[in-house]
Amino acid sequence: MLLNSLFKSIKFNASNSNPGDAPFSSTTIYNWNFGNNPPGTDNGEYVTYLYDTCVPGSYDVTLIIIDDYTCSDTTDTTVIVNCNPIVNFTTTNNRSCLGDTTLFSASSNITNAPITSWLWNFGDDPAPGTDTVQNPIYVYSNSGTYWVCLTVTDTNGCTTTRCDSVTINALPTVIFNTNSPCQGYDMFFTDQTQNSISWLWDIPYSSYIFNWTNSDSSSQDPIFNFDSWCGDSLINLQVEDINGCINNTSIFVTVWCNPEAKIDPINTVCQGFQSVITVSYTHLTLPTTPYV
Repeated sequence: MLLNSLFKSIKFNASNSNPGDAPFSSTTIYNWNFGNNPPGTDNGEYVTYLYDTCVPGSYDVTLIIIDDYTCSDTTDTTVIVNCNPIVNFTTTNNRSCLGDTTLFSASSNITNAPITSWLWNFGDDPAPGTDTVQNPIYVYSNSGTYWVCLTVTDTNGCTTTRCDSVTINALPTVIFNTNSPCQGYDMFFTDQTQNSISWLWDIPYSSYIFNWTNSDSSSQDPIFNFDSWCGDSLINLQVEDINGCINNTSIFVTVWCNPEAKIDPINTVCQGFQSVITVSYTHLTLPTTPYV
């Protein structure tokens, strides 16, 4: 009896056969029947055969030897071909974004022999990540599409490899700009992030509704008034893109302080006389400490 895995070639050897009165020669006939349907056949003292099905799994292989005197003998053996494991795997990653953890889950056909080992290749370069557990987790260091392969081995020593692609999306590059208004005037924020679908602005005073102009902290291009404050302020924008990936950036913006105009007091004058009015102003400098 021979045991073999599906899609692995079997080598048959008739060299141990004993000749009759006629010695074996180059004209000796070897007729092989490999027992499948339709039957595979071959001739020769040494032959190789590949079974491409494991159903029913047990095959009666027959060999007929005919010597130069046309005398013959028949022998047979049984070959059992074990089915290869049927394996599949899925990934669990709600967003598939760079930096997120990806869970790989392997499943196999329970009608076959139990799986004894798993070998994962996650397909990244220069040295691909690997693991040997059934359901590994993996974090890719770069975005892109990777060819992931899982090779499993069962208790019969049969193996199967399953490969599929996994895409890891890059995080959005968050870009926005704004004007630098004078104190008391509106600041216009403009999001320039590609494929953005949601926004969260972190702006000082943003909890005061009256500082927003027809917008709020979730608007793509909000308008905000810092009211009586002036100086430098750190603004943060968090963006989600069409792939569900989230990133943020912060920049300092400037609200210019207004000058403070004053008129000096004047003495009372009579009608027809000139009066000298002195106007002065104070230039307000930006605060040395940014408003964060």
